[in-house]
Amino acid sequence: LQVWELNLMELNEIVKALKTQQAVSVEDGIQVINKHNPDFIHGEIDPIVIQDQMKESKTGTNETIDQATAIMPDFSDSEVARQFALIMRQTMGSFNVDISEGIETKVQKINGPHGEIPIRIYQSGAINKAKPAIIFFHGGGFVGGTSQVTENFCKVMAEQLEGIVLIVEYRLAPEFQAPVASDECYAVVKWAHEFASELGINPYQIAVAGDSAGGNLAAVCSYLDRQQENNLIAFQALL
Repeated sequence: LQVWELNLMELNEIVKALKTQQAVSVEDGIQVINKHNPDFIHGEIDPIVIQDQMKESKTGTNETIDQATAIMPDFSDSEVARQFALIMRQTMGSFNVDISEGIETKVQKINGPHGEIPIRIYQSGAINKAKPAIIFFHGGGFVGGTSQVTENFCKVMAEQLEGIVLIVEYRLAPEFQAPVASDECYAVVKWAHEFASELGINPYQIAVAGDSAGGNLAAVCSYLDRQQENNLIAFQALL
């Protein structure tokens, strides 16, 4: 408990810094806001990322990490690529806890261009008015990761936002090659906008976000939205 209280204090300090330490610029007519943690030094790897990498190098996130090989597999062989992806998936993710309060969770599937798409919906408080929403795409190099890894993070976002957060369980490579993942992610954006009233979402306050590969997918969704002139996405956050 003391350890998590300390971490929560550190988290609050980081959140406070993120609110005050930022750089704003305009690129191609779009406002871009860069937020950095307090220890950030331009041109260097984020210290928090380095700490996590050092921790994983000592303990690993899963015992299957020992099965990894230093020799690059022949990814032109689809079966080799699939087996490598299976091992990679088992090494991804790290221990985290749920520090949110009062978050309602819903699990459902929606129709997509390549079949049903599983999604998770996190809602803060009762829906007595239309709320802002974030559609979040998990990372994992397009071959791994799950909504479970980022679930607690998204619950906290829903709580702090006092809104709604959706996580998309998009299909992974190599079993499903590009553009399947981006097709499914943008399909969820369109679905959230279409059914905004039923979901309690303000259709003019829909954001996309993601970490690592998920950030790439968020950027692709924003690009598709702009190219198709749908104007469904009001904001994007790339982690």
